Amino acid sequence: MQRLTRWSRLATPLLAAGIFVAGTPSRGEDEIVNLPAADCTFQADQIHSAPEIWHRLSQRAEAVAPSSTRRRVTNPPTGDPFIAKNFIDNEVFGKMVRDGIVWTSRSSDTEFLRRVTLDLTGEIPDAATVRAFIADQSADKRDRAIDRLLKSDAFTDRWTLWLGDLVENVQTATNTAIGTAPRNAYYKYIHDSIQQSKPYDLIVRELIAGTGDVTVKGESNYYNRDRQNNGPAQDTYDNLSSSTGARFLAQPYQCLSCHNGLGHLEQVNTGLSKKLRYDFWQNAAFFAQVQFDRVANSTGGTNQAINDNTTGAYRLNTTSGNKTPRQPVNGESSIEPAFFLTKEKPAAGESRRAAYGRVLTAHPQFARATVNYLWKELFGLGIVEPADSFDLLRQDPATLATGATLQPTHPSLLTQLAS
Repeated sequence: MQRLTRWSRLATPLLAAGIFVAGTPSRGEDEIVNLPAADCTFQADQIHSAPEIWHRLSQRAEAVAPSSTRRRVTNPPTGDPFIAKNFIDNEVFGKMVRDGIVWTSRSSDTEFLRRVTLDLTGEIPDAATVRAFIADQSADKRDRAIDRLLKSDAFTDRWTLWLGDLVENVQTATNTAIGTAPRNAYYKYIHDSIQQSKPYDLIVRELIAGTGDVTVKGESNYYNRDRQNNGPAQDTYDNLSSSTGARFLAQPYQCLSCHNGLGHLEQVNTGLSKKLRYDFWQNAAFFAQVQFDRVANSTGGTNQAINDNTTGAYRLNTTSGNKTPRQPVNGESSIEPAFFLTKEKPAAGESRRAAYGRVLTAHPQFARATVNYLWKELFGLGIVEPADSFDLLRQDPATLATGATLQPTHPSLLTQLAS
């Protein structure tokens, strides 16, 4: 296959696979904040595993479908012979064999072409394309159809929207009116990056470290989405830490912005239940030198610009805003940056945001989160659900605690996709 970007390298095996179907904290650390569990607004009962979600969706579909179209499972026919094309086939069909599940028959040419065109471009194939595909008797016509779609302008447009949704390219964000020109610049940056086959990890590093006039440098718009105008600067740093962790690491850090994990997150995320609010502050400190400026434009007004301060710190000195108070811990009133998952710090002379982008995209969880988001987009559910809430202590069958539930439906498949 030609001109494969990081995007299409991830998408291609999924599409060609032939599986298209309709440390406990010390006492001192724990006293950083004393928020009763009853006061935490996070609702654990809304978190469900992928099998639970499938079951609920099936129940709902059965309830609303006309009786004439409901499934009648009576001696289902045996699926077509299984011929593995790649490791995805081996993992998915291998598990079905082990579990005694009979797969459906191979999709017809028209079913395949419609589905793959919708998945990759968001469009329905035109009649001429369908007729030509049906008439083509070559054995590799499905692979060639995927190649053609991956190189199409429609592919770029469709996945520009997908990535734009992930990084919230909207005209009005939750706390800030973005404006049309910055939104358009953001769109152009994303669109051009995909069209030019820019590696995804480079896109993310550019977003995290972006600087300049937001109407000109599209990547700098990443920071406007999480700016908190009605609170101390630390609220903005916290927002950036939370959203960046969810978007690119599938780690739901937000609860830790107000309190420690212990006593709050055990039923939601066992990995994060071991973490402290202090850990979150260290991660948020990577954003403590971002600066929101104004620069002159050609009409005599000003545009917003994003830059880096050479100084600036995450200070524990707030009693107002959208978070619980931030007060000194063991005499420490200023927090230095350290990556949440590894405690890695910026190198000498490296800007904090550039360091964060480097460390984040180098961590294995970045790849795991990315492929899981793409899998969810193509198949409706991720290998891990919720897709933005990986529990890192429930990923490996070999290290799973007694009584714990494995989170991935196909852990080996997820590992291979990420690698």
